[in-house]
Amino acid sequence: MKTPSLDVDFIRRRLDVVRERLGLRFRRMGEMTLEEVRELTALSAEGHARRWCARVVNR
Repeated sequence: MKTPSLDVDFIRRRLDVVRERLGLRFRRMGEMTLEEVRELTALSAEGHARRWCARVVNR
């Protein structure tokens, strides 16, 4: 049985292969700094913290 983490690792490896074979330049969100993610998503640090806290509390 596959676990979600194995599926994520598989997808990451496949993306790395595709990126290399096709000479593409892209980064996954996990490869970006928090500042880069905030710029791309237009989220403030405070807005991100509120959303994260709401998810943790509502579990």
